[in-house]
Amino acid sequence: MSDNQKLTLILTIKDRGGFTERWMTYANHVSFPFKVLIADGGKDESVTELLSETGRFQNVDYDYIRYPYDATYAQYYGKTADALSRVNTPYAIIGQDDDFYIVDGLQWAVDFLSNHPEYIVCNGNIDNFIVKPDTNLPYGKGVEFIRNPCDPSISDEKSSERVWKHFNNYGHTYYSVFRTPILQKNYATLCEYNFSDLILHELLLTVLTVARGPVKRDGRPYL
Repeated sequence: MSDNQKLTLILTIKDRGGFTERWMTYANHVSFPFKVLIADGGKDESVTELLSETGRFQNVDYDYIRYPYDATYAQYYGKTADALSRVNTPYAIIGQDDDFYIVDGLQWAVDFLSNHPEYIVCNGNIDNFIVKPDTNLPYGKGVEFIRNPCDPSISDEKSSERVWKHFNNYGHTYYSVFRTPILQKNYATLCEYNFSDLILHELLLTVLTVARGPVKRDGRPYL
């Protein structure tokens, strides 16, 4: 299996056609080398038309699935869990259409997990950008970039120690490259509990992750 066949990105989208087109244009421009599975929970038919255009994004290997409308969190959780069940690569990652992963950072994370079986997730540094003057639009007259500090790795042997360190220096794991079975289990549990509070959604996913194994983080550009 080549390195490019080891990772699948689940791209969850909903009714932001301009953002989706911007993301696909970026991925096409950088020849995004990993598999992309687009899980659409929106109503906007223009997105379906965009992603059905033959030859529009020739440098992106993607599958597009139109799901029922994401009217509730439960439907969103179910959509993501179903998309994950379709992944047949050893590693998986989730993102939205305003998340721009850097290819070299993803490749490093895949290589690290391939060479360090004791770790279950890995990510580089996650920075931010703000489109000005209107952050609700995909394009603007200016862009501000914000460099963030890197969260520390959590590599303690005991689950209890990892969870304690996680809450003493909190950093989410949402954007990490996961071993696929771990991410599938996490979302199966999330669907079971069906939280209506997104904070609990995030906390459950991060706690389940650090409880299940060590987390590798690095300061190199990643997202």
